Amino acid sequence: MITALISWLPGNVKIYQFIQLKCGRLISDPFEQLGASAEILKNLNELHRFPIKLPQIFEIGTGHEPLFPIGWFLCGSGPIVTVDLHRRINLDVFKISLNKIAENPSKLFAIFDGVVGTNLFKERFDILVKYQDDPLLLMQKAHISYLAPYDATKTGYSDNTFDIHFSNNVFEHIPQETLGQILLEGKRILRSNGIAIHKIDESDHFAHTDNSITSINFLQFSKKVWKLIGGNQYSYHNRLREKDFVKIFEANKFKITRKVSKIDEKAKIEKFNGFRVHQDYEKYEVDELCTASTIIYAELK
Repeated sequence: MITALISWLPGNVKIYQFIQLKCGRLISDPFEQLGASAEILKNLNELHRFPIKLPQIFEIGTGHEPLFPIGWFLCGSGPIVTVDLHRRINLDVFKISLNKIAENPSKLFAIFDGVVGTNLFKERFDILVKYQDDPLLLMQKAHISYLAPYDATKTGYSDNTFDIHFSNNVFEHIPQETLGQILLEGKRILRSNGIAIHKIDESDHFAHTDNSITSINFLQFSKKVWKLIGGNQYSYHNRLREKDFVKIFEANKFKITRKVSKIDEKAKIEKFNGFRVHQDYEKYEVDELCTASTIIYAELK
């Protein structure tokens, strides 16, 4: 309910970021996101889809800092466009992350070991080190363009512009009807041999900071109640399950090439012990309810 109140206040983005900074949630471990980036790139290697020579990437949902674009850059990407519905980038937080990365080359190199050639990676890492205290200049040197506020359903780019259409923990925050529009636009701007990669967090995000609840806690609420709890720009979650997302991809003429799912075993135990979901979710199997995250790799049909 606090996030709902904040969303109504003037200057709510700055207020939200201030609270997040004070709580320590805005400043995170950059290697966690870079590790997720490396996992995605390793899967692309297995699919024989990376490295593409200087792939052009369109990312939806930059968030507070463009760490995934940094991961793409280090591994040899071409121009990256990263967009967000709200302008939330925080350059001070981004600088802190860049400093941590620059100070721990061995940790960084271990994360991306085997993903890309060492010489290219080191060459790009040296650029990061050189411009670590000037995030905007680094983004310029890395050919990372940040656009916000921005509507990902109407990009304005020409057909067949990008090789990769990407998001990280964003699709769960977008209404179902808008997701279809985003994928339809993504299909248009992707090249014929392009690929869509979307990492989705289906879990109750309140469970990330509250150990007393599990990742399926929010499935007990009706749509009306959940709208009161999470119906604002900071807490909105569409509560779609993995198979719902798959249907949206397929309805928009994408072929699922690979799907990487992670099930929350703690949530499964709670469900087996009698946790009651709302009737809207009774049609789902236990594993479908308890899938906490999914990475979808999809090609054009």
